[in-house]
Amino acid sequence: MNIDKHSCLAALAAAVLPLVLAAPLIAADEEDFNWTEASQFVDSFPFKQSYIDSLAAARHVVFPSSPLRTVPQQGFAKGELLVYDIGWSFVRAGYVILTATPDAPHRTIKLGAKALSRGFVSTFYRMRDYAISTVDAEGLYPLYFEEHLREGKHYKSNSLVLYDNAKDTLYVKERSLRVPKFTNDYISVLYLARTKQFAPGDTFSLPFFVDGKLYRLMFSCKKRETIAFNGKDIGCLVVQPQPADDKGAFNKKKGLEIWFSDDASKIPLKIKAKITIGSITANLVHAERPKSSGFTGFTPVKAEVKPRPPDTVRLHAAAKMTVPPKTRDSLRTGDTSKTLDRDARQPSDTMQVHDAAETAAGVSNADIIFKTEKTAKSPDTADVHDPGNKIGTEPVRRCSRDNSY
Repeated sequence: MNIDKHSCLAALAAAVLPLVLAAPLIAADEEDFNWTEASQFVDSFPFKQSYIDSLAAARHVVFPSSPLRTVPQQGFAKGELLVYDIGWSFVRAGYVILTATPDAPHRTIKLGAKALSRGFVSTFYRMRDYAISTVDAEGLYPLYFEEHLREGKHYKSNSLVLYDNAKDTLYVKERSLRVPKFTNDYISVLYLARTKQFAPGDTFSLPFFVDGKLYRLMFSCKKRETIAFNGKDIGCLVVQPQPADDKGAFNKKKGLEIWFSDDASKIPLKIKAKITIGSITANLVHAERPKSSGFTGFTPVKAEVKPRPPDTVRLHAAAKMTVPPKTRDSLRTGDTSKTLDRDARQPSDTMQVHDAAETAAGVSNADIIFKTEKTAKSPDTADVHDPGNKIGTEPVRRCSRDNSY
């Protein structure tokens, strides 16, 4: 299969970060954008189920009554909401909202992606897009994919792709295409990648269909990194997707990187797409899962505790502040002209030496450093964005030796 490498990456970047087109060179807007209300605006876009069923019947597509495969289940199978702030350099362009909604009666999960431009950007290029991949709940392969685009002042598009996984065929508009088994769309491929177990140096590939073309993506786990989220340092696995059939012409200065949380949930905390001028970045700003999913928030990376060097021990605590006998005798007789100058200053000089050693080592006589643990109550929905529901360690705090603030 001959792959146009540049168009493949462009399609993937545009799919994962749809607001790449909505980033003109303008000043950032300070408007308080309500992504909740904008998200509700696109909820009326999806096709009715009766319409989808009629198209499937016309193509003789029968959705299997039992799963064709089973993949390890993740917490998102019980519901998930992820909100990303999209930016280009210093421009805040809008939001991408990813949702996973289970439909138990039909044994499916609806994976949604909403792209919403905001504020000043919307003045130039308003975007209200909604794409939905309906996947089998146990196999995580798509049954049908719908895309509803509302861009600019006049552009409007609605499309549907039907997947016949039993026959390795998909139907788009008036065409039918033979595809590899369990081919993904650009939403389901991201969620399927989250079910994989990988570490730095590991690679895996997945087929996916986007913009009328078939590609195979190679996911390469490059390294581990730590990024900040809600005041916590979270461990991540950095993964780079790119065409598997790349022959070397791929421009290494362009590409896509995804920071997955280094835990069982594999939540994308950050997505970055390099473009000709700068890069488009999606940063996670809000995450929710039902209590039944077992998700209680990201586990912060534990700070390395360094042992205190021996020479910074409180030496003055062990030092005996005794007055030499010769000094005591001089005090009783009243003759302090020479003895006090020679002997009485020794304790003070010793104390200064001890204090100087501790000051040089960065240790204060009055302060110690410690960390506190705080456990939040488990709400019905674990909201890791709400400052009132922070889970994990609080920042380093400083108190006096008697533990008073």
